Amino acid sequence: SEKKGVPRAEFVSTVGKPLPPAGDPGGFACTFAAFRRATALADCGVSRVHAGNYRDAREAFEESIAIDPRGPQAAAAHVWLGELALMEATSATSPAAARAEREYRAALPLGPPPPLGMHAELGLGILALRRGDAAEAEAALDRALQAVPPQPVALVARYLLGVARLLLGRPAEANAL
Repeated sequence: SEKKGVPRAEFVSTVGKPLPPAGDPGGFACTFAAFRRATALADCGVSRVHAGNYRDAREAFEESIAIDPRGPQAAAAHVWLGELALMEATSATSPAAARAEREYRAALPLGPPPPLGMHAELGLGILALRRGDAAEAEAALDRALQAVPPQPVALVARYLLGVARLLLGRPAEANAL
């Protein structure tokens, strides 16, 4: 549902978002997941993301949260679940887009580590732009940039922030980026 006189940001779906930084916990990460410790399961999820095994990674993150929903691993697990859902999202109204937003929003109050929190805000900005909510996108992208992201992430965030400001009718602010 396009607002009258407001251009749509359909091209945002073509913008690639880098995954959050994470050291590969190595091949042993999933060995300890058998003990059903929430932290080990979250580490296993990261290892599976590195291996490109996204379905099993999602299962590990979900199980980690089910075991300890407020534990020290929970915020990171929610962000990673948001990242995986964002990769699956085919449209602004897809179930995967709704899952991504739900996971990012669940992560932020739990205080994820700064690199992951910044990725959650960037993901929320992308989702807001896809929905056509430039004001919400601007707020999320501003928060992402306040975390001083690494250059590849900062480039995507600044570009999308410029798009949001163009959609809000502020081209001078968009060009300044």
